[in-house]
Amino acid sequence: MKGSAYLIKQYLLKSEVPPQTLLTAFARGMNHSSNEVKQAVAISTTFISRTSDVSIPPVLFKTLVPLLVNGTKEKNSMVRANSEHALVAFLKLRAGDEVLQTCLSALDSGAVESLQDCINKTLKKIAAQQHEPKEEEFDDSLLI
Repeated sequence: MKGSAYLIKQYLLKSEVPPQTLLTAFARGMNHSSNEVKQAVAISTTFISRTSDVSIPPVLFKTLVPLLVNGTKEKNSMVRANSEHALVAFLKLRAGDEVLQTCLSALDSGAVESLQDCINKTLKKIAAQQHEPKEEEFDDSLLI
């Protein structure tokens, strides 16, 4: 997951759209049976969001946002919390709703409804908190 996150980040930094095969493989982690893998996807999405100030291509919204919204409904509290924080970071909700509006225009109607429901229930509260959660150290041993 983390290797995929670094690769996606590099594509975004070069203003390129990551290949759909890479995004699909990355997103499949959210459907994995292991909660640790789901957490890794959410944490990796937060990493991508925090290190990339570039515009996010619509295909990334279409691929990741619905899965993260589903992650906010998980029974496991760590998966749920990491998914919520990943959505706040990915949609840059603390900085306004510009990225959110771009995302909403890229999603289909069912995904839009689910995302708006999630925003109204939890994400607004998280985004309104004064402090951002401590940024987790992201293992860079893959880069060596």
